[in-house]
Amino acid sequence: MLTIDARSLESDTALGAILDTLKRQKPGSELTLTLPQPATPVLRGLAEHAPLPCWFSPRQPGQYTLVARDTASRPGVTEYLSWDHDRLDATLATGLSAAAGGDWARANECVQAFRLGLLRHIDIEEKMLFPAFEERTGMHHGGPTQVMRMEHEGIQECVAGIVSSAERKDADDLMRWHANLLGVLVEHNMKEEQILYPGIDRVLDDGDRAQMITDMLLA
Repeated sequence: MLTIDARSLESDTALGAILDTLKRQKPGSELTLTLPQPATPVLRGLAEHAPLPCWFSPRQPGQYTLVARDTASRPGVTEYLSWDHDRLDATLATGLSAAAGGDWARANECVQAFRLGLLRHIDIEEKMLFPAFEERTGMHHGGPTQVMRMEHEGIQECVAGIVSSAERKDADDLMRWHANLLGVLVEHNMKEEQILYPGIDRVLDDGDRAQMITDMLLA
């Protein structure tokens, strides 16, 4: 994976260098970006650039995973959050593989990145996505977002178990909590990607969708 270290650059210079690099990448190519703190000026520049050149999410403080996107297509909630699902799945899989090989330092690094990313993902859904869906559809109590919130509680319990198991270097407990997570997460993500996210994309007008995407990226 290509790495960009922009910590020594001014914000405008860093943004220009990142955009130039993204222009040379094929859609779907992933990059690791390291930024000085605060990173908001560069991230906002990416999020508000037209056409939107990439998706990004934090991996750890100051470090981000970027993926180049097809700038000819209109960005949507479904595209971003589905990519984030895949990114998180890959991060956890790397951690589990490291644990199986006895590399607990690498396993804990990946598990912590997974936890950070998943909690951010859930926060985006519960504070931005679900309220927008409920407001525009009138489906509050008993609707799909209520089910998703309940499932989030179970997911967070499993993530806490995974983190604890990795910290204790307990491979058996790690696998048990991972199995419990998959029992909830696979169907949960499928419902979001096939029903909820496309529903949000349909009910938002172009302006609201663009603002939602900017807000999600900067969360």
